[in-house]
Formats: sequence, C-alpha cells, structure tokens
Amino acid sequence: MLTIKKSDFKKVKDKKPFAKRPYAFIFIKRSDYVFLDGLEDAFEAIGVKGYGLDLFPWTQKQEFIARLIALIVQVNPDFVLTLSHNGVDPEGDLGNLLGDLDVPLVSWLLDSPGLILSPFRAVVGDNVFLFSTDASALPELSQLGYKHAFYLPLGVNAHPRASGDGLAPAAVHAAENRLLFVGETFSAKIGRYIKTTPSLVRLLPAYKKIAGRLVAERAKTVVALLAEEGGPYAAWYHALGSAPVRQKFDLIVSLYANKLYRTAVLARAIAKEHLIVGPLDWKNALKDRSINLMPSNYDRSFIAGLYKAATITLNITSVHMHGAANERVFDVPFAGGFLLTDSSDQIAGLFEVGQEIATYSGADDFVEQYKRYAQDGATRAKYSENARKRIDAEHTYVHRAATMVSILKAARA
Repeated sequence: MLTIKKSDFKKVKDKKPFAKRPYAFIFIKRSDYVFLDGLEDAFEAIGVKGYGLDLFPWTQKQEFIARLIALIVQVNPDFVLTLSHNGVDPEGDLGNLLGDLDVPLVSWLLDSPGLILSPFRAVVGDNVFLFSTDASALPELSQLGYKHAFYLPLGVNAHPRASGDGLAPAAVHAAENRLLFVGETFSAKIGRYIKTTPSLVRLLPAYKKIAGRLVAERAKTVVALLAEEGGPYAAWYHALGSAPVRQKFDLIVSLYANKLYRTAVLARAIAKEHLIVGPLDWKNALKDRSINLMPSNYDRSFIAGLYKAATITLNITSVHMHGAANERVFDVPFAGGFLLTDSSDQIAGLFEVGQEIATYSGADDFVEQYKRYAQDGATRAKYSENARKRIDAEHTYVHRAATMVSILKAARA
C-alpha cells in the first residue's frame, strides 16, 4: 500500500495552481516513445518547467506510482502530463492519487481516443483533462463522462533539426524528382498483437472483413460492425471479459483497415521511379518486388531532407482518425516540401486548401491531383512557403503548449 506523509499531502493539495512562475509539470515519458520530440522545450519556452518521469517496458505499477509520489512531493507541480495515457493504469490508482492531491492529470491523445481510452473507464475524475488531436471525438468523450475534453491538433518542433535545411546528399539523391510516401503497413504490429493475445482466436476469422467494411464506413465502431455482421462474433467480442483485450482486437481491425486503404491509394500512385520509406512488407502488400523502397530507421533530420527533396510527398490519413491531421501534415511543409493529403474538414480548419495545402478525395482523385501538381513547380513552391508561414504563426509545439496551459489556468482559476 503506497502512502504519502500528511504534511506532504497537505503541501501539495493546498498549493494554489499556477500562482508562481516558473510553473512546473511532471512529464510521464515512455522510454521507447520518440513522438513529439521537443515538447518539453516548448513548455520551457513559455515559462513552464518540466520534470521527466521515465516509464520503461518493465516498470511495475507500484514502483512507478511510488516514484511519481516522490517527484510530486519534490516538485509540487501544477499538472502531470502524459501522451496517450502512457503510465496511467486501467484500475484508476494513478488517477485517484492525483485527484486526491488535486493535481490535474493531463493526457494528449495522439491516436484515436476511442481506441486509447477503452481500457480506462475508471479514470474519469474531475481532475482529468483530455486533449484530442481528433476534433470529431469530442462529443463521444463528453458522453463518456469526461468533463474537460478539448481539441488540440498536432504541430511541429520548431528546432532547426526538424527543418529540411542542410540536406544530406544521400537524402537529396534518394528523393529528388520523386513521389514520396513515408509510412507503415502495420503488418508486424498486427502479427505481434495476434501472437500475444491468444484469447482473440475465435474472432480472428472476422477481422479482415470487418476492416474492409471500416474503410467504407468509417463513422462506425468495430463492435457495431461486428453486430451487423451477424453470427457469433459480437457475442464472442463481449465475452472477452477485459477491456484491454477488446482494445487489442479493435486495434488489429483498425490497423488492417489502414493497410487496406494505404495499399489502395499507393497501388494507383507508386511506380518504379517513386519512393516508399517503410518496411519491406510493402513489396508484398503492393505485389510489386520492383518498387523503390528505403527502410524507415533514419533520424528525423534525414526524413525532413527527403520531404524537401521530393517533388510531392503523399499523405494518407489513418482510417480510424476521421480526417485528423497527422504529423506529416505539419512536418512536410515545415521542412520545405510539398504535401498532397486526403481531404477533410479538420485539415481545412488548419490550412487554407488551394493556397497552403493540396488535397485529394480518394484513390482515383489522387491520380488526377498528382498529375496536376507534378507539372506545376511554381504552385508547389507557393503552397509550401504559405504553409510554412502558417505553421510558424500557429502550429508549433510552443503554440500547443501555450493553448494547453491557458485552458488549464482558466479551469483552475
């Protein structure tokens, strides 16, 4: 049983939030999670000091919460931040601890909130603040009982390493005069989930068919599609008994749907002279052993160089994200490249379509838009420059950090 001294408890609980600069927060960081590099620096730039708490794959819950308590007593933070609920336990112990201490638990949901939160139904206290990169998820979050849920799209790390300046010659040679796609097939992750979750065995015959339907009917949930499919699958799904296990099946279906959609677009787009940065499995998915393929184990500065050197970078939004902007929407123009992405209302809310960003509607339209922009270097350069200006003005991690802190201060006033 973890305890905290009464004097320490009182010191933390009695603190007036955001009363004294520099503000302070604890950042729960998964050791293998490199996403959002530079976020701590962004908070530092607006006067919010971060104290990292590392989360390792082998970390046990009691040991982790004990380290968190010790750091809370030391720092007396204004909030605790995590990405996609990393470090949060489904039983709600961490959330209850922070609730008792009156310290906000802030989670920036970088993937589908429905997928991330399904095992965490016990973590819905008044001190929980959710920031979703998918604006369409906010009504669902409200229905689930979350009182503080906000839209916060991704952005860019404004550090020079994230730009396409100072390109490596190898990056220029690999990508110049090419259509570029950077992304996964998700086959390895799907295989890993299947191997490590044997209780899903009865549902596995259905996942590919359900995934195909999800591509066509994106507003529906996996469980709704299972129910419509008939037969015993929906009952077997509900009989799994544990939310984390059901989450694994939802992930398998969603990832395979993404693979199907990406393959459908790339099959229309990729020729021998173009470039995919991703796993070798793309050769199997596209049934083409001759495609030009690079592994994805390069650092961000090299990938930024590819974005800048390529004629067009193709973006294909994940099916389960309902048109939310992924990191490439920001990274490509910030690096000086030209992006062609699938159209959505959320993209149009971040950039002016036809002036700052180019879009396509489905695989057939992509072919037409690619032909159009591949021949128009002046328009590509104009869109890229305009988008970079918009990013500098509105879409850096500093902007996102400032928005988050402003919302927290208003709620805690």
